[in-house]
Amino acid sequence: MKIIMFCWLVYIDDLSEGVHHAGLSLFMDDVALWISHPNPDEAIRLLNADLDAIYSWSVFNTVCFDASKFHLFDLGKLNFSQDLMDTVIFGGSHPQWSSHAKFLGATLDTKLDLLRCLKDSAEKAESAQWRVLNHARQRTGASPATLCIIFAAYVLSVMTYGSELWIFQLKKHFSHKGSVRSKYRANWDRLNDVYMKCARRILGAPKKACTDAILIRLGWMPLYHLLVYRALIWYVKGRKGLAGPALQGLIHDMQDRDSKHWKSSRFFKPASQILSHLAELDPDNPDFFSMDIPMLKTRLRNLMYVDLTDSWSKSSMAAVTHIIHPEWRPRKLAVSMHSRFSHVMYNCLAVNRAPFRTWLYKIKRSKSKLCRYGCNCQEDFSHVLFFCASVIDERKALKACCTTNDVPFDLKNIMTLPTLQFAVERLLASFFSRKA
Repeated sequence: MKIIMFCWLVYIDDLSEGVHHAGLSLFMDDVALWISHPNPDEAIRLLNADLDAIYSWSVFNTVCFDASKFHLFDLGKLNFSQDLMDTVIFGGSHPQWSSHAKFLGATLDTKLDLLRCLKDSAEKAESAQWRVLNHARQRTGASPATLCIIFAAYVLSVMTYGSELWIFQLKKHFSHKGSVRSKYRANWDRLNDVYMKCARRILGAPKKACTDAILIRLGWMPLYHLLVYRALIWYVKGRKGLAGPALQGLIHDMQDRDSKHWKSSRFFKPASQILSHLAELDPDNPDFFSMDIPMLKTRLRNLMYVDLTDSWSKSSMAAVTHIIHPEWRPRKLAVSMHSRFSHVMYNCLAVNRAPFRTWLYKIKRSKSKLCRYGCNCQEDFSHVLFFCASVIDERKALKACCTTNDVPFDLKNIMTLPTLQFAVERLLASFFSRKA
């Protein structure tokens, strides 16, 4: 197969020799060309001249290009009359004009607002989410680390593809809590809903758990921050000369930051502004363009989490999670578990949604707040972890683990240290499985 594709690339390589007016891009079996001219009639004349050259090449080399699969569309502000558009010809066929077309898997549209590209990503992510959900049941499921690998391979890869093209158009200002522009909101909500649904199911958290608490427990960035982070790396690579010739040429043409093109750009200007904002969060005021790529990725990721920590510190949601995770940081997720159910309870406690009676009473699923084992105390995380007599043996084992690891017996250590995880899970499993 590799030999066949290589031979095809060698075979089609001289296609560009007859194209004298249009820009041309070849990628595997995809051919794209573009014409720029202030006069509509001249633009169509030049396009037809190059299409005729391609048709002659195809006849000479016995390659069939099906004109019904062509996509023609106008990205400019000129008005092309229908009669003029109908004069475009390839062989004996008149290719159809379209409002959008795919190029290298990304859907471009006539207004270049990439709405269709975002919609396609949302639809593909919705179609792929079952790969995570099928293995993330509450009592029988894989570990969070395993589920994250599945998510990254099958769902996140779909979400991120081409996102660099539209992510900076999503919000007016870079902000975790900032509102999404109205024309993008519906499709963005679909994409973000898949991201959050997979995040909830990986932890086993209920639907109405605080979204920030879920992401903090996983150590994930919000989807918006993650896509911005990826786009910023793309931008810096381009500015450092690590991009392909097409992008490198575009960056070279727009490098003057006082130019009209730079100020009206939908990628370069917002990327530059966000980098400046992140640099201000670092006392060293780093120069991102002088760093090698591995260091750049680490520095940018850390500053993204600094920005998120600032937002988290101002939130009043999920009080228990604030105690356990006062800062928004990346986390290494558990590879092994005592059981899937005990691990779900462990994470539900961390996001303030464990099924203790104080919470069940609040949502009208229990008639009493008191401990189910007759302790005559409110059944909440503090009572269960530190006082309830029904799990006294498990608590002694947990305290022994704390002593062995020379750490205080407090909520933050209990819920974050990997060395204590199994002891905490056994305590919770015992509490929820005993008969009252």
